[in-house]
Amino acid sequence: MKLQVPFFPNTSDDTHCYQAVLQMILGYFLPLEAHTLQDLDSITGKTDQKWTWPTAGLMWLYAQRGYTYTS
Repeated sequence: MKLQVPFFPNTSDDTHCYQAVLQMILGYFLPLEAHTLQDLDSITGKTDQKWTWPTAGLMWLYAQRGYTYTS
């Protein structure tokens, strides 16, 4: 079975790999919702020309499903 996952490229600065992957995942599972790179930068704690905090993205996805977590 071949899935029709939309493609979203990494940006020209090559520091948005995680955000591009999230866009693809969200585009497949939530095709009616738009998630910009700027939105995903905020969600994942991305800072300019630096890294991403993948755990922040996972916590956001978890919360989107209605689950709660404690620290």
